[in-house]
Amino acid sequence: MKACFVPLNLDVPGEAEDLLRATNALEQILVGSIDPKLGSTDTTNEFHAAFIAKGVAEYSRNAIADVREVRYGLELQLAEASAKSSI
Repeated sequence: MKACFVPLNLDVPGEAEDLLRATNALEQILVGSIDPKLGSTDTTNEFHAAFIAKGVAEYSRNAIADVREVRYGLELQLAEASAKSSI
């Protein structure tokens, strides 16, 4: 069985570009939810770190919810198809 997650080897052509694309996508997600306080000079590094961690956690939670929705839809289709074939 192939692993879902494998470590990146940045010496392999294309892997560094994959990491850069993923990093840029994450930045776009976070930038879209920026709090005005983030750009303030009154905020600390801890605030910035906490804000970014919160954004990543919320995005992850939403992505998991989306995957569950797809899974439940597939399970429903499978149950319906199975019920029809047993009649």
